[in-house]
Amino acid sequence: MTVASNDRLKILSYLRAHGSLTTLAARNELGIMHPGGRVHELRKQGFNIVTYDEVEIDPANVEHCVAKYALFNKKEEVNDQKST
Repeated sequence: MTVASNDRLKILSYLRAHGSLTTLAARNELGIMHPGGRVHELRKQGFNIVTYDEVEIDPANVEHCVAKYALFNKKEEVNDQKST
């Protein structure tokens, strides 16, 4: 399994468990440095992931406008062969 495919699985698992995921949460909690790229790949695989803008404060107390991703119409399986 590649780093990118592992990151996609982490994002899907988090979205299914929590409903949404922000850029900062992906980086700080999941260790995914480029969540937007992985979300784009998941969309190409057929997942309906919607992006919203949100303002968050990072651990250094700096305010950022970040993406907030939400999963709708959950697809049951990931075919990582399509986006490697």
